[in-house]
Parts: sequence; structure tokens; C-alpha cells
Amino acid sequence: MKAFATVWGAGAARYANALLLATAATVLGAVSAVAIAPGLVAPFSGHALLPEAVVAQSGFPACVGFAACLVVLLASRLGWPVSTTHALVGGLLGTTLASGVGADVPTF
Repeated sequence: MKAFATVWGAGAARYANALLLATAATVLGAVSAVAIAPGLVAPFSGHALLPEAVVAQSGFPACVGFAACLVVLLASRLGWPVSTTHALVGGLLGTTLASGVGADVPTF
């Protein structure tokens, strides 16, 4: 309810009006998310960004999710701005780099 806190805290609206506005914005955002979610699946699945050899690995989704969670937790703990989109994209790219696919990684 960041919208509520901002509008009410700034004195831009009375309590009831700020609550109504924030509730309406939240509902509209949820309905919009349902409408655009199918279009977001492809970019965030990694298929559009990464080699198929990486995306096909069974642990890939868990690694991306774990990396994104760590970034969000760390940023929250340090008081930095948090972007789940940036965390997910970073998780996708970081997991790809860590996999070594496409790189000449020496084996020992």
C-alpha cells in the first residue's frame, strides 16, 4: 500500500479518500497484471535471452529464483532500491555465466 502511504502522508488526500484511491489502483494493477502476464512469460523464462543448453538444465529455474531472492534480500537489508525485474534478469545472466555454457572452461 505504498500508494496509500504516499498520498495520505503527503496530505494530498484525506484518509478515506487515500484508502479508496490506493485500493482502486491495486485492483486495477492486479487486473492489468493478469492481462499482460502471458507476454512476460517468454522473456523471463530465459528462452529469448539465453542459449537453450542453459535453459534446458533441470536446476535452471531454481538457480535463477535463488539468485533473484538473494539480490532482493541483500538490497532490502542494505536499504538500497529494489527492482525485482533487475534481480530476475541478473539471475538469468548470472546463472548462464556460472553454467559455463558457451565458454571454454578447462576441466581438471
